[in-house]
Amino acid sequence: MKTFFALLFISSLTLSQDFTTSSAYHMNSNGTLLGASAAVNLQTWNKINVIFRAVGGYYSGSTWSSSSSVGAKDRFELGLESRNTMVTGLPYFNILELGYQITQSRSQLGASIDRSTKMGLFFSVGLGMRVVDPVFFMVRYVTGYDNGVRLGIDYDF
Repeated sequence: MKTFFALLFISSLTLSQDFTTSSAYHMNSNGTLLGASAAVNLQTWNKINVIFRAVGGYYSGSTWSSSSSVGAKDRFELGLESRNTMVTGLPYFNILELGYQITQSRSQLGASIDRSTKMGLFFSVGLGMRVVDPVFFMVRYVTGYDNGVRLGIDYDF
């Protein structure tokens, strides 16, 4: 499955010139995830006012909650995202994303390790700000399994 996502991601980058890499810190009540994602611009209207793009990402982390038996998580995401500056103005932008996630959890109960997989749709909404010309800072709320707040830094190529 990881190989399929890697091939899909690499092929999408080779077909476009406008793409974004992102690093993110995802946190919720059970723990944190660190990850990276990449996006390919599919359509742009009015230069940078509205951008519609395809996004793929991988996030990995662990739990800090003592009530949870889950020790580690991996989250794969594929989705479609829209950046829009027409409502908020040029230095700021709003983000809407709809996608599909696969979250794999590993928990240890005694001497045995239990693995589970959760799949499904997720929705993300957030705000971003241009820091320097190719660098953006974003804050978003992500729904779905293992939902939470995500802080990220995007770099446009």
